[in-house]
This record gives sequence, C-alpha cells and structure tokens, in this order.
Amino acid sequence: MARGDTAHDASVDGIEYKLIRRKGMRSIRMRVTEPDGVVVVSAGTRRSRVEIDRFVAERADWIAKSRARVARLAPRFPAHYEDGDEFSLWGSPMVLRIRIAAGRRCSSRLGDGELVISVPPDAAREEVERAFKGFLRRELRKALETVVP
Repeated sequence: MARGDTAHDASVDGIEYKLIRRKGMRSIRMRVTEPDGVVVVSAGTRRSRVEIDRFVAERADWIAKSRARVARLAPRFPAHYEDGDEFSLWGSPMVLRIRIAAGRRCSSRLGDGELVISVPPDAAREEVERAFKGFLRRELRKALETVVP
C-alpha cells in the first residue's frame, strides 16, 4: 500500500471484501486476488461507504465467476512444500515430489508433470522451499536468455 492509504475489512450482502482507501482516487476498482479469491476494492477517500457497498453488491455475479475461475487455477507455489503439493509452472499444473537423497545437498529435476526435489534425510521445510525457489530462478534465467540475449 502507498503512503496515506488505509485498509480495512468490510462486507455487504454476504460478500466480504478488503477496502483500500486512496487519496485522490476518483473511480472505484475491484479485483479478485489469486490464489485465495479475496475481493479487494480500491476507492477514493471521498467515496461514501454506501456507494462502495452498492458497487460491490451490483457486481455479485462477476465476483462469483471470478472466484470460481481463481479456484480452478493451479496454485503458483506449493502450499506447504511437501510431497504431493500442486503448483503451476508456465501455466501448466505440476506436482512437487520430495525424495530423500544420500548426499548433503538439495537438487531438483523436472520430470513428466512433476518437479522432483532430492533432499538430505534431515532436511527442513525451509531447505525444500529454498531448493524450489532456486529451481524457479534457473527456469526464469533460461527463459530470459532466449528472450533477452
């Protein structure tokens, strides 16, 4: 949030939303965030709460459709960095597989619809997360090298 913005939770007709007040903003904007489907409404400080609630209530169908779309999307990151967690890579659904390795280092390998991360027997969740994010950095670097030589 920018300096001077305020935020609080609100609801109307059973629709809960996060209201962000912004100085100088003239319109009312609404979005449904991924991956949890939270409705976020941004409005200027001069807009009345009644006007904002009416704006949200009138768009209940759009909110329902957007939440359904978000629910169908594969999560971008694994939920707990555990074996079997699902995530999305370049728009394709993937499954995270955790394997115990004999070595002391973590490694990752992309297979058929799954990412296999090999970890030492005493590895903590943080190490799996670090290996996962390292894999993503390498993937991004490869993609960028093809676009920006």
